[in-house]
Amino acid sequence: MHKVIHNLKTPWECCMTEFCLHVAVNAPIRHGYDYLPPARAVMPPPGSRVRVPFGPRKQVGVVLEVRPRPAGGPELKKIGSVLDEAPVIEPGVLELMAWAARYYQHPIGQVINAALPVRLRRGESAKLSGTTIWRLTKDGQEADPEAHRRAPVRQTLLRAFQSHAEGMTAEQLRKLCRNPAAPLKVLIGQGLVEARFRLPAPPPPVVPEAVAHNLHQREAVDVLRERLGTFSCTLLHGVTGSGKTEVYRAVIRSVLEHGGQVLVIVPEIGLAPQLRDRLARDIQTRIAVYHSECTAREQYLAWLLAQSGQADIVVGTRSAVFLPFRDLQLIVVDEEHDPSLKQQEGFRYHARDVAVYRAHRAGVPVILGTATPSIETWRNVQAGKYQHLRLPTRAGPAVLPNTELIDLNQYPTTDGLSEPLLEALRETLDHGDQALLFLNRRGFAPILYSPQTGEPVVCPDCQVCLTYHQPRQQLICHHCGFRQSGEQEVEQGAMLLGEGTQRVEDRLHTEFPDCPILRLDRDQIRGRGELERSLEQTRRGDYRIVVGTQMLCKGHDFPEVTLVGVVNIDSQLFSPRLRAPERMAQMLVQVSGRAGRRVKPGRVLLQTSLPRHPMLRQLLNESYESWLERLSARRCDLGLPPFSHWAVLRAQHKDYQKAEAFLLDVCRRMKEAAGVSVRGPAPAMMPKRAGVWRAQLLLQAASRKALERCLEDWLQDPGKKSQVNWTLDVDPLDIA
Repeated sequence: MHKVIHNLKTPWECCMTEFCLHVAVNAPIRHGYDYLPPARAVMPPPGSRVRVPFGPRKQVGVVLEVRPRPAGGPELKKIGSVLDEAPVIEPGVLELMAWAARYYQHPIGQVINAALPVRLRRGESAKLSGTTIWRLTKDGQEADPEAHRRAPVRQTLLRAFQSHAEGMTAEQLRKLCRNPAAPLKVLIGQGLVEARFRLPAPPPPVVPEAVAHNLHQREAVDVLRERLGTFSCTLLHGVTGSGKTEVYRAVIRSVLEHGGQVLVIVPEIGLAPQLRDRLARDIQTRIAVYHSECTAREQYLAWLLAQSGQADIVVGTRSAVFLPFRDLQLIVVDEEHDPSLKQQEGFRYHARDVAVYRAHRAGVPVILGTATPSIETWRNVQAGKYQHLRLPTRAGPAVLPNTELIDLNQYPTTDGLSEPLLEALRETLDHGDQALLFLNRRGFAPILYSPQTGEPVVCPDCQVCLTYHQPRQQLICHHCGFRQSGEQEVEQGAMLLGEGTQRVEDRLHTEFPDCPILRLDRDQIRGRGELERSLEQTRRGDYRIVVGTQMLCKGHDFPEVTLVGVVNIDSQLFSPRLRAPERMAQMLVQVSGRAGRRVKPGRVLLQTSLPRHPMLRQLLNESYESWLERLSARRCDLGLPPFSHWAVLRAQHKDYQKAEAFLLDVCRRMKEAAGVSVRGPAPAMMPKRAGVWRAQLLLQAASRKALERCLEDWLQDPGKKSQVNWTLDVDPLDIA
């Protein structure tokens, strides 16, 4: 971004110096557009919204900068209207968005649009509406009313504020003096009083039994408190159940005591309520939640409350990284390894990496918490860029669970469950405990063999097997949503191969008819708040067995779970994806960590037909840290990320030849880029999806700057698309 010109106070000054506004709009263009400022109006500052003519209609845009009007340029259109007197996006966040647009090579207008709440995108007011209260600031609480003897009205107001710590409304102030506006303005100017938007009172804190930190937690809290006030990036590496959240709470408490704000980022919506409740457990404070399941009003309020400083803590998913704060002093990224932190559609950013950059620019610390660090974070720790704090033991009396293999060559399964696993479930239920069963396949069976053709039934638009779902007897494509009835095939004796969560659930109901069982997957959890309710019911013990997909691995705390069963670990061992080994290890450690988190010991059972698989043996016989060291060494030897930098250019068209031809042209133009290796084009791992063929080009460079230079040069003139849709993914996660 160009340098912003400040102190433009009057329309006359603007006209004399011939300035224009550089505005970003929500369009697939990599730059903003220049507009003339509105007549007889104050120049809108960068970060404020304006309504501008764009094509046949008007759009809400955001001012990027105020700059001199280019000499001899084309005739500029005028701004339609100014929507904000003050920036709705503060300068630091606007710079963050501009950096993210450059780093991920994405149009700045679409970056801003993805970050703003829906109501602000539409042009609605960016002012909190409702009851305003006035209250003393910290300096005002220490002020002596006697020092204002010569201003008796101000003295009266100060004394009244001291007896109303919660604040006073305009109606209350008018009872003290006829016109409180003038004395209030003076007190606010002196920093003794502040105006706040009054929200419903927060619930009283629920104070649990005093939490006694163990030695490792105390050391981590002390170190992190010392780092407040300056930038640092710390990996808080704790085994599952080690009490990372208690460390967060202690450090956050220190920030709040100094009047600062905290941003906590979680990878999944389902983790936000649990973390919000645990953070508020012994702190009476204002906590806002920000994620895609919030209503438009809830997102809008969270944005404005964070911006005004009235939300002390914001807990949100990846888009919360762009929220504005009045006094942000700490960022926490929980489960930093989770791939859900990387956006996979549209603006493909990684919230963890953006959070680290934001913390660096703001000069505040960022904590990356996990039991299974990502290989990128581990690389930064080894390089000395990130600090490393370990929590090697579980908090309290809990110990890590024992892990055992069930050899399916000796114990065949029925509907995915072996007899040793069923026996373990019986023992768990007899002791009054809970059990989790993990299977990362939803539906009843992933493959249905047609009795007529003897071949699997595939999706006509994706060329992948349709998954059979009960009880509606439907065949569904999990990639494009195509559906067809499977009733006739089943009646004619179709073979159902493999197990999904529905099939395992049916078997459990047969084996344990009186046991309350919950299935957690995307087919079962649909409505707003349904996941939160189901998780809370599980924590209360309403369900004795829970069977589900990867949403069970996301750091949930179920106190009564003593048994975890992994129904099919083998499906994770043979994926051609680059990150499959890392994902499998993280999944195994995370899902195992749900067992034995209190006094009772935990047990983990893995069903496998490959008990001697070297990767599986390494994971069971070594620590995750040792396993990660081995993986890093292999990646380094092969020059794979994070020891090189990748970007993937994907092209889509109904005619594969046209998609490939587009990439061949790109490949020829990029071959001369210094320091960049171009591979492809090649079919995507899933070549056809929803009737569209997909091809990809891989760009690899040892230098980040070389990759950025190559992409920027190409994006200046990407060539004719020939109606080919293309997307660019910098630092891709999902690639074979």
